[in-house]
Amino acid sequence: MIMTRTWLYCAILSFVLIFSLANGHEIEGTTTSPYRIVIDGGSTGSRLHIFEFLLNNETNEAECIGRGSLSVWTPLSDFANASNNPHAVAEHLFPLFDFAATNIPSRYHASTTVTYQGTAGMRLLQTQTQQDVYDALYEGLQSWPHFVFSSLQRHHIATLDGNEEAYFAAVAANYLHGTVTANLTRREPSQQLLGALDMGGSSTQIVFRKEQQQQQQHSRKLHPTHFSSTSYLSFGAQQFRTKLWDDLSSKYHHHHNNTSIHNPCAFSGHITTHNAHTFVGTGNATHCAMHINNLLPHHELHTPPHNAQTNFLAMSLYFFALDCLKEISLLFTTTHPSYAKLHDSWPNPSIQELTDALDPFCLHSWHHDLQPIQHHAHKYTSPNILPHRCFEAVYIVTLLRDGYKFPLSSRSITFAHLLHGNQVEWSLGMALSLHDAHHHHHHESSLDVVVVVKNEEDICVGKNSCTLEDDCRHLLSSSLS
Repeated sequence: MIMTRTWLYCAILSFVLIFSLANGHEIEGTTTSPYRIVIDGGSTGSRLHIFEFLLNNETNEAECIGRGSLSVWTPLSDFANASNNPHAVAEHLFPLFDFAATNIPSRYHASTTVTYQGTAGMRLLQTQTQQDVYDALYEGLQSWPHFVFSSLQRHHIATLDGNEEAYFAAVAANYLHGTVTANLTRREPSQQLLGALDMGGSSTQIVFRKEQQQQQQHSRKLHPTHFSSTSYLSFGAQQFRTKLWDDLSSKYHHHHNNTSIHNPCAFSGHITTHNAHTFVGTGNATHCAMHINNLLPHHELHTPPHNAQTNFLAMSLYFFALDCLKEISLLFTTTHPSYAKLHDSWPNPSIQELTDALDPFCLHSWHHDLQPIQHHAHKYTSPNILPHRCFEAVYIVTLLRDGYKFPLSSRSITFAHLLHGNQVEWSLGMALSLHDAHHHHHHESSLDVVVVVKNEEDICVGKNSCTLEDDCRHLLSSSLS
């Protein structure tokens, strides 16, 4: 466990050091850009975020401000077999870069750093396949006549490790909460750090502060060793839903011969097909939770400490699914009492309040209640996603309650998508970390040699900066000679 934690620190420091060294000098004939572009290459598509770093004249502190984001709903992993066609791989991202070029002043185009990070969808591919796709993406962007972000280098396109993704989510959470500044300095050393909960289509992450006596002391700077981070690949909502369907079909056909299968994790009456099987929703959240619990790897789940000092910010699908549950409850004249409790306590509902709201939510008739309003049921839910919100809500609450063991009375989780005008995303945490590394490269000569000890024999050193692939094994003597 100690080696895992120190490897994570080495990987993250190496990651930000590579970027700071690669972008540490102003490009000749250009103006240094206050903007950073971070692209989240997720399992359902890619989302480009624009961040601007400004000095607040009133507080004399740097601030990171989101300047817009745009998504395309084709995942990069879909091009695993198309890496011999760079234009085809890159073309689906052209609208994102057109959007960025429009929203970033032209004088900053050449010096704006672009970072593309593939997450769980890419982590599911073989390593060589990942590299082939990234090579094609880079070549396709460079050969596109309208690509204006000329500082992009090949190593800016890579796969983000799941534990790094979790750490960056914690950085974003603590910055937006006001616990740390934009240079990742804790405002009050005694203030408790927030944890973070994140879920996408293919993975889910949990990160929480360590007990004080377990933390390595690194002054007031936010540091990976302040946190315990875990990522669970294949336990994102899409991947787990497929597991559930496969499990239901396997168990059902031991006892039945027809192809229609009752699905307790879908809205009442909703019909879908999977592997030639027809699933008919029964909207039974209690039975759905039982099936989900049978599939959860309870012995592998990392349970956080549950006390008054451990609080979390839940983002991404945690927010979208449960906010949908809350908002849809307001659309019907006959409101279940559990909905009123959930609405009144939002965004800090107890686990019990969430649990109580699941059954009436899933029991909504798909044909009579939800299908007629599918285009405007919820701000963050498209018509093709709405049918899956019952499953997602039950899965999330079951994972929190029975997997991570949050007490039923717990209100330690805040569900959020926007705070202070910024989206709550790991990409913000990465932008802050890269900006901080870049800032220190310019202002601290001591960054010329950085030594991180993984164990007594393995050393990761400064300007011969290690990559995420080489396991941080560099000889100290070669760098200092």
